[in-house]
Amino acid sequence: MKLREYLAPEIKYIPVDYVKRSEETLVCDFNKHQFPTKMADTVFCSGVLEYIENMSEFVLKLYENANKEAIVSYCALEYKWDINERMSLAWKNYYTIEQFVSIFEAVGFHLVFCQKSVGCNLLFKFSKKASSFI
Repeated sequence: MKLREYLAPEIKYIPVDYVKRSEETLVCDFNKHQFPTKMADTVFCSGVLEYIENMSEFVLKLYENANKEAIVSYCALEYKWDINERMSLAWKNYYTIEQFVSIFEAVGFHLVFCQKSVGCNLLFKFSKKASSFI
């Protein structure tokens, strides 16, 4: 819901979460194979991917639901390498940057940029079409 504060009023925002944080929230448990059926130009995931058990399936669903692009955050193994610490946070996976990007590329996404964000997070932008400015 925090993202809404940064979007222009004319942009339609559809929140998806595992708990109902607002009346408009679509409740889905991705680890139980529950995915929204709505299409969006941009799919945005922040604070989600570390908790996904089947990343390949999830990324395929992102690809199917995104008309243009996916913007995602992820704390790669290079920035939080202690597997026990990751498990203590209830994180379900531990990919390097290269492994993470390859999962997205395997379904047809193309990396547009990757930038260090807050803490251990990286911000990735993937496009459904190859970009000449990568």
